[in-house]
Amino acid sequence: MAHPAALPEGTPFFIGPDMRPRKPLTSYFFDLSKYVGASSLQDHTYDLMALESFLGAVLEPPTDLLSVTEEDLVAYRRSRTSLQSVPVGAATWRRNRVSIDGFYDWTVDCGLLPQRPCRPRRNGRDALSRESAQDLDVRHLTYRQWQLLHRVGLGGDLPDGSPDPRFRGRDRLRNMSAAEATVTSGMRLREFSCLFDIEVPGTRPGREPAAVQLQAVAKYGFAREVWLQHAVLRSIDLYRRTERTTVVARAHRTLWRRRAECSW
Repeated sequence: MAHPAALPEGTPFFIGPDMRPRKPLTSYFFDLSKYVGASSLQDHTYDLMALESFLGAVLEPPTDLLSVTEEDLVAYRRSRTSLQSVPVGAATWRRNRVSIDGFYDWTVDCGLLPQRPCRPRRNGRDALSRESAQDLDVRHLTYRQWQLLHRVGLGGDLPDGSPDPRFRGRDRLRNMSAAEATVTSGMRLREFSCLFDIEVPGTRPGREPAAVQLQAVAKYGFAREVWLQHAVLRSIDLYRRTERTTVVARAHRTLWRRRAECSW
């Protein structure tokens, strides 16, 4: 059993050439591990390691994380978003910025630096803000496109609405109701992929929507509530009474034979 004061699993640890903990990154991630999970720690680690590698191996003259200037960070932004062989998109750079901003906010709070290398201007932007994107990061689906995805891509119908005998997919109703649940509720991919069927209630009287409580699967583990509309609940109910019932019946004999494994 882990000691209560032990570092959370997934906390990165940096070692220098002398095999001693390398600061400030080790101290920063020890502190950050109190607030974010392992997957977020991994993202922040790769982002800051990429910045440190650029400052020490690409930039001329080389520098380090605590000696960096605004011009150095601007050079890194240009390298990432314009000069490298496959420039990153706006969404990726925004994530990189979150890691950089978080690190330099921490250095100021700890007294390692008097202020952040990039200070915001009056308009709220700073030197790390990327130029205005020409294309939208998020594109909507037209109703026609949603119909094709829902009925043809997931449901196995032909564009005219008739069944496609060549469709080789499985669990048609499950896939269609799942798509409806994600599109209409605003759940994140991780939240939806970890949701159990038992956590979704049945249809409500008066065609009312139903609340679904997200706890550990929600972002940062902060509990929140999402709502599923009556039409979505009806689709899920149809799946439960048909496809899911068939799956359970097919697995009944095997599950009963292995029932001892499920006992407490």
